[in-house]
Amino acid sequence: MKELDDERLMCRIQRGDLDAFEVLFDRYSGLLIRVGARLFRDATEAEDLVEEVFLYLFRRSHIFDSSKGSVRSWLIQVTYSRPFNHRKSRNGRCHERESFEEAVQVQPIDPGPDPEELAELASWRSYFLQAFSSLKKEQREAIEMYFFAGYTLQEICQKTGYSFPSVRNHVYRGIEQLRIRLSEDGFTIRRA
Repeated sequence: MKELDDERLMCRIQRGDLDAFEVLFDRYSGLLIRVGARLFRDATEAEDLVEEVFLYLFRRSHIFDSSKGSVRSWLIQVTYSRPFNHRKSRNGRCHERESFEEAVQVQPIDPGPDPEELAELASWRSYFLQAFSSLKKEQREAIEMYFFAGYTLQEICQKTGYSFPSVRNHVYRGIEQLRIRLSEDGFTIRRA
């Protein structure tokens, strides 16, 4: 099973194959924990986020479309979209959370995307893309490589030829510009 590529694993997961799910979890959980650690700066919250992402994957694997990108990029995208929901649900819980394993085995697979969630995501995505396109080319490139491709700042330096302080500046200034632009449009972004 471990030799299967990501798309074949997703096909199996879409049919409810828990073994394929486990292989994909093993393959990408480390990467997603690193992404979550960047978002939250807290290891426990990053691990909780990864569990939430994989639970989402299990329930909504049917919305994955290989013609729009790889499984890896889809998982990273889902990881970046979940922190807002993750914090909201984490703060609003009044009962003890079920274990990840129980949720995967007990929860039915969601029959389709929630229209309200899709509308909210489409709206947020539209604002984000507008704000993102307003950044300088160097800022967009550095942010894409750091957050969406998973490169470290040092790796970005090597790939782009920019100095470490420049790359760090592009990332942090770009994030600050996104924060300002999105907050002007009514979105609130938590400062890390």
